[in-house]
Amino acid sequence: MIRLLSPFLLVLTAWNVSAFADEKYSSASGMYVAVFPMKPTETSTPADPAKGTYAFFSTSLEINKDSSYMVMYHDYPTGVIKDKPEVVLERVRDGTKGNSGRVIEDKEIAQGTDKIPGRAFLLNLGDYHYKAHIFLKGDRLYQVIITGKTKEEVTSAAADKFINSFEIVK
Repeated sequence: MIRLLSPFLLVLTAWNVSAFADEKYSSASGMYVAVFPMKPTETSTPADPAKGTYAFFSTSLEINKDSSYMVMYHDYPTGVIKDKPEVVLERVRDGTKGNSGRVIEDKEIAQGTDKIPGRAFLLNLGDYHYKAHIFLKGDRLYQVIITGKTKEEVTSAAADKFINSFEIVK
């Protein structure tokens, strides 16, 4: 019986791998490109000045019930950012980590020939892991994020391919 199923399982496995064609996503308003494993979904949240919130834009793909890939960005109002980009990016990391999260990896990075300041980090947030590359270009904060139940999900070759494909364009 197993011999009869083996060719079927090989075909099914090959189909699953080839069923996911890379989807290059380009955001004209966000001025970035990223390669998702499949077509992502776009969402936005309007600003609410009374609550002190900013307009927020997101492109995301749920890989399964426990894992997702996303690119998010928002613009801080002019003049709000008074610290060096490195300090702002550390605060974003710390805010994401919260009181109960744990930093597993963390380093400064830069994006493109303009050397846009960034930070790469991996967090354990209890029930899931969170890997991000974040960048601050002027007043715009970009966040490239992978979430998953396990560290392996957010550090896999597919996850690295996605997170490293992100590019800020002019």
